[in-house]
Amino acid sequence: MKKTNNNPRRIFGWIMLTGGVILFAAGVLLRSLIPGTIADSRLLEGIGIFAASVGMIPVVQDLIARRDPVAARRNRLAESDERAIALRNQAAYPAFIVSIVLTSLVLIAYSAMTRGQSGFDFLWVALAGLVIIPIVVFVLLANLQERS
Repeated sequence: MKKTNNNPRRIFGWIMLTGGVILFAAGVLLRSLIPGTIADSRLLEGIGIFAASVGMIPVVQDLIARRDPVAARRNRLAESDERAIALRNQAAYPAFIVSIVLTSLVLIAYSAMTRGQSGFDFLWVALAGLVIIPIVVFVLLANLQERS
């Protein structure tokens, strides 16, 4: 009898992938079948794409592990290697800085394009949050790690 793999990461991946596809399809159907609806179907589609992307990673890792279990075990051990972790951290910091700079540029460009508009602008607030919140989290976590 073949052993089934009920790895929680794999199950999470399949749930996210399936849910993402369903949300994306619901958004497309909502836009196609009810074009005059008040709800913006792009929000459903965006959440669906995000969920499917998050779910795809553990699913692909599981499929690769089924094909070559020895290589998968070697990769899992390499992921927990201290040197590999340090290299990933060194690569993550510049990537974080680049993402903050690019998001800031988008916020500045959006601010310039919508300069004459009045009223509450949710998109501007969301873009500002995308700039400010990661920086605050980064500073807080850096301080906590320095203390410990």
